[in-house]
Amino acid sequence: MRGAIPASFPAFATERSPRWRVDIGGAKVDLDAAALEAPVVQVAGGSFRLVGMGVTAEVNLGERRAHLAIPPSPHALAVVLRHLLPVAVEDGLVFHAALLAGGDRAWLCCGPSGAGKSTLARLLPAHARCDEMAAARFVGGEWHGEALPFWRSRPGRVPLHAVYLLRHGECHRRRRVDPRLALRQLSEHVLWPTGSPAATDRALGLLCDMVEQVPVFDLEFLPRPDVLEVLAGNTDEAAA
Repeated sequence: MRGAIPASFPAFATERSPRWRVDIGGAKVDLDAAALEAPVVQVAGGSFRLVGMGVTAEVNLGERRAHLAIPPSPHALAVVLRHLLPVAVEDGLVFHAALLAGGDRAWLCCGPSGAGKSTLARLLPAHARCDEMAAARFVGGEWHGEALPFWRSRPGRVPLHAVYLLRHGECHRRRRVDPRLALRQLSEHVLWPTGSPAATDRALGLLCDMVEQVPVFDLEFLPRPDVLEVLAGNTDEAAA
């Protein structure tokens, strides 16, 4: 089942990583047909179960044990993690976002497909941690941005300096968003836990806290590397 492990995953393994026992077995499925299935998630008593899209996953969160029946495709394991991580990351939130960092400051850049997440990562490769999914975690009394192993990514956790709502524009410009509006807008980019009302309530509380503690900006930008100056907060605007 070596082909089931996405290429980006091994880089995220460290000696400090929590040790899990994961048994992976094959599943013979029609991948085209399975892709049309809606996965069903159940979470109860520390147990996570996902069935659908050609995948069956049984995970014991407390014992750190998992059994996966998946086809030999890296996309299958990604399906499991996309649904498991919002439940398992109890001290934070998982976002459809790119994560960029410079020094001891990270910027979480959110938006739907086409908003510019991959564009920013491509423009600023030395600062890009991931360009598809990232976590915001409350650790040691402060918020941190943490890369997740999806698409092009590399490990890292950096104090979170700002959150950006991306859109393409005719110049670089950022505007501070009121926390109440930020709560509504950012909620569209959170991967909310499914199958667990308690986990969903916890995630909503964390999002309310985050928008009060971390500044959120609307960022309009052109595909130019000098957008870094606006991301870093050195200026709010740059000429077109």
